[in-house]
Amino acid sequence: MSALLEKPRTGGKQTLPRPEIARKPAVKPELKIRARIIQRKRPNHGPVIVGKCLMFVTLLGITFMVSSFTGQLLLEGARQERMEAKRRANDAKQAEEVLAAKLRTLVSAGGIEDWALSHGFVAPESQIEEKAKTRGLLASR
Repeated sequence: MSALLEKPRTGGKQTLPRPEIARKPAVKPELKIRARIIQRKRPNHGPVIVGKCLMFVTLLGITFMVSSFTGQLLLEGARQERMEAKRRANDAKQAEEVLAAKLRTLVSAGGIEDWALSHGFVAPESQIEEKAKTRGLLASR
């Protein structure tokens, strides 16, 4: 307080002493505060995605080609079977025509008489006619 009293008064106002400005220290303390930065290596997903897409497209192409080839083989096999079935049907039709012609000759009256004569059968009417000829009874014929 003595300092306050020693200073002259001006206009009835009392002035407070000026505080001394703190000087900057000569040696500046260096505080290096570094936050611990953890850098994670970000994976680059681009090549992985491109690789998987290429693998998918490759497998898709291979599957398409194999299934197309298999389909062509099955189709060709069916075509060959159809041609073989047509050939067998034509052969069967020709064999049926041959058998039908033989059956017509066997069923006809002349065919039956030829068969009977070749196996030793004689019709009863012809036996009567032969007896009548030998006895002379049948003069009209």
